[in-house]
Amino acid sequence: MPESCNSRHFSWLMKSCFPNPQDPTTKPLSPNPIITISIPTTTTLSSLSDDLLLECLSRVPSSCLPSVSRVCPRWSRLLHSPSFLYLRRLHHLIHPTIFTLSAPFAASLQLPDGNDANTNDPLWKVASCLPFPVSSLDSLSHARLSAIGSRIYIIGRNEMFCYDVWSGIITSRSSMIYPRKKFATAVLSGKIYVAGGGSRAGAALEEYDPETDTWSVVAHAIRRRFGCIGAAVDGVFYVIGGLKIGAALENEVTRAAAAGAEAYVYASTMDLFDVESRAWLRSRAVPGGGCAVAACAVAGYVYILTSHALELSFCRFDARRRGGGGGSSGKGFGEWCKIKSPPLPAQVRLDSTVRFSCVGVENKVVLIQVSGCIDDLLRRSGRSVRGLKEGLVLVYDCISGEWSRGPHLPEEVPKALLPVANRPVLSYVLEQLELSNLKDLIVVVEGEDAAIHVGGWISNAYVDRLHVEVAAVHEEVGTAGALRAIAHHLTANDILVVSGDLVFDVPPGALAAAHRKHNAVVTTMLCPAPVSGPTESASSGGKDKIKKPRRYNIIGLDPSKQFLLHIATGAEVEKDIRIQKSILRAVGQMEIRADLMDAHMYAFKRSVLQEVLDEKDEFQSLKEDVLPYLVRSQLKSEVVLFNGVPQTEENGNEKVSSQNNQAVVSRIMANASTPSFHELSSGNNGSTHVRRIHKCCAYIASESRYCQRLNSIQAFSDINRDVIGDASHLSGYSFSAHNNIIHPSSQLGSRTTVGPHCMLWEGSQMGDKCSVKRSVIGRHCRIGSNVKVVNSVVMNHVTIGDGCSIQGSVICSNAQLQERAVLKDCQVGAGFVVTAGSEHKGESLARK
Repeated sequence: MPESCNSRHFSWLMKSCFPNPQDPTTKPLSPNPIITISIPTTTTLSSLSDDLLLECLSRVPSSCLPSVSRVCPRWSRLLHSPSFLYLRRLHHLIHPTIFTLSAPFAASLQLPDGNDANTNDPLWKVASCLPFPVSSLDSLSHARLSAIGSRIYIIGRNEMFCYDVWSGIITSRSSMIYPRKKFATAVLSGKIYVAGGGSRAGAALEEYDPETDTWSVVAHAIRRRFGCIGAAVDGVFYVIGGLKIGAALENEVTRAAAAGAEAYVYASTMDLFDVESRAWLRSRAVPGGGCAVAACAVAGYVYILTSHALELSFCRFDARRRGGGGGSSGKGFGEWCKIKSPPLPAQVRLDSTVRFSCVGVENKVVLIQVSGCIDDLLRRSGRSVRGLKEGLVLVYDCISGEWSRGPHLPEEVPKALLPVANRPVLSYVLEQLELSNLKDLIVVVEGEDAAIHVGGWISNAYVDRLHVEVAAVHEEVGTAGALRAIAHHLTANDILVVSGDLVFDVPPGALAAAHRKHNAVVTTMLCPAPVSGPTESASSGGKDKIKKPRRYNIIGLDPSKQFLLHIATGAEVEKDIRIQKSILRAVGQMEIRADLMDAHMYAFKRSVLQEVLDEKDEFQSLKEDVLPYLVRSQLKSEVVLFNGVPQTEENGNEKVSSQNNQAVVSRIMANASTPSFHELSSGNNGSTHVRRIHKCCAYIASESRYCQRLNSIQAFSDINRDVIGDASHLSGYSFSAHNNIIHPSSQLGSRTTVGPHCMLWEGSQMGDKCSVKRSVIGRHCRIGSNVKVVNSVVMNHVTIGDGCSIQGSVICSNAQLQERAVLKDCQVGAGFVVTAGSEHKGESLARK
C-alpha cells in the first residue's frame, strides 16, 4: 500500500477509531476463556471495509479529493461511486450545482439547498477555459452533456470528452458509433444512452459504458427524430419531441429545407425505452401537441415545456414505476398534469432564434435560455419589450408549484479576451513579456467573474511557461486604484506596468533596461501616434479613405530625448499648453512633440509609486494622474533662487497661449547652452537649491515597430486589419501563398474569393459567389451566398443571410444579419438581429 494512504488527512480518524497503546488510561482487554480474539499488531486504512473507508473518505476536504483519488484504484473507485456522493450530501459537503458549456468556456451555478446559508444568493461562476483541442471545437457545436458523479461527459458529433470537476482535467473518450447532432441523451445506472440526431443515426439507440469506454447499439428506435430531448426515470429512457424524419429523407435532415416546409413535422410524442428489458414501451403523446422546447426529470416525474401557435405550456408526466405512488401495478404511472407555465410574455411563440435548456436539480426544474432574446421576438412582432434578455434563468419549485427568477448566465467576454485575429488580445502582451524573460506576472482584472474567466484561459494557454497570478478588483477603480489593491503583492524594487489591451512588438525588456540605466522613478514608453482608418477603398464609389492622424498626447522632451519634461493627456491635449516655470528655467531647451503616444507601458520605482498612491488617494489613473504628477514634481522645492532673486516656487504652471508661443520658443532657444536641468537642479554655481529631485525618463519606440491600444471600436478594426496585414508577424500564423489564412475546417462555396490580408477561421462556412477583402471572420460563422465583406471584423457564431453587404463594420458574436442587409461603418452588438433588407450607415446596433 502506498505510504500516502496513511496521510495526515486521516490521522484524526485513526486516533478516534483505534486505541492508543501508549495511553496509560487505556484499559487492557479482559481475557475470555471461551472466545479468543486475535488483534492485528498494525491497522491501516487499506484494511478497513468499503463501508468504513467510504465514511472516512466522505469527510475529506474538497480540495484534497483530486490527490486522494490517485492513491490507488480502490480509492478512485469508491470516490466515484454513488454511495460516496450520498454520504457527501449527508455531511453537507456537496451542493446541487448546474454546469453549462459554451466551448471552450464553462460555468457553474450552485443552488441553495436549505442547509447552507451561504448559498441563498447563488451566482454563476466561470469555471475555466476548458483545454479542448482546437480541432474539436467544431464538433462540439451541437454537443450534449451527461453527468455521472463528479465527471461530466461532453458528447459531440464525432468526439467525446470527460471533464473531471475535481481536478479540472479533460480527457478524450471514445466517440459514438454513429455521428449525430441535436440528439437525446440521459444517464441510467451509471451508463449513458443516446438516441435520435439524424436519419441513419436516429435509427440506433446506443449505450456507453464509462468503465470500459465503449459504445454499443442496444436497440433500434421506433421512429427517427432530430432535435429531440432525453430524460431518465426509474430505468426508462425517454426520447421526447424533435422533428420526425420521414422515409423519403435518406441523408441529413437539412435536406428538408429544399423539400419544403411540410417536411418539418413536430413529433409531439415521447418514446419510452426500458433499459433492463431492452424493450420499447408504449409511446405517449404530449397533451396539446406543439413543439417540445425543453424537458428534464425531477423526483420521479418528467417535466416538458412545449411551444404552441400562440402560447407556451408546461406539463408533468408521472414516470414512477417502482413505488412513490405508482407501484409495480402501474397506478399513477403515465398520468399527465398541466401545471403553471413559466412567467414569460403571453402569446409568445418561440422560434429557432430563442432556445431553452432544462435541467432537474433536487426538487427544482431550472429553465435556462441558452440562445436568442425574447425581447427581440416581441420587438419583431410590434409589442413592447419586457426586459427579458439573453441568458434568462427561471426556477420552478416542484413542491410549492411556483416560479422564480435565477441569476442570468454570464454575458460579456472580458476585454482581455476580445479576439484580435482570432486570438485573445491579452496573448500579445503575455508573449512579448515571455520573450523578454519576464515571467513572474500579476494580471489585474475588473470583476471576479471576469478574473476567473481570464485566469482559466491563462492557466491552459501558458501552463509551465509563465507564473501568473490573477487578481480581481472592483470595477471602475482605475489603474491607480488597481495597483493600490494589489500593493501587498508587489515586492520587487522596480515594477513594469503594461495595459492588457496593448498590441505591440517593442521589447519590454528594453524599457526596463532604460529605466535601470538612469535610475529613474518612472520610465514611460512612447510610440508614434497611430493613424486610423482603412488603407484601401471601402466605399461603393471607389474613393479611397485616407488615414487621419490623431493627437493623443503633448510630450515635452529634453535635447537627448531621454527625459520626460512635460506631458498632457486626456482633455488637457486640446487646451492651451502650460509649461512649468522651474522646468523651463532648468532645462534650457525642450522639444514639444504631438506625434507621440503614451503606450501605457511604464516602469516604476516601487517605493516612490506606493508613496504617491498612499499620499494621493484621489488619484485614479496612472496615465492622467500619477504620471503627470511625477513629471511636474521632478524639481520639487519650496524656494528657488533665479538670477540671485528669491522667488516663491508654486510648483504651478505658467500659461502659454497661442499668442506668445513664439516668445516661449525664443526663450527656450536663448537658453540652449544652459546645462541639463538635472545638473542645474543639483546646485549649479549655488544659484538654485532644490530639496528633492527625481528623474522621469522616456523610451521612444522606433517607427518601424508596431504599437497600438485596443481602446475603441475603430482601434479594434484597425488592429485586426493590421495583424493580418502589415503587422502579420504578430499573428503567429503561417500565411498562404495568397497572403491569407483559411482554416482547413472552413468551407467555401463555388466562385467565392478570400483576398489577401484576410482570415477565415475554423468551422466557418461561406456560400457561393462571396467576396472577402481585408477582413477577419471568426469561428463557426454561417455566411450565405452573394455576400460581400470588406474591411470588417466578424466575430464567432455569426449568421449572415444571402445578399448582405458589410463594409467597415464590426459584427459581434451570435449576431444575425438577415437577407440583403447592408451595413457600412456600423457596430452590431452580440446577439442582435439585423432585419432583412435594412440599410444602416454609421450606426451602433445593439439590444436596448
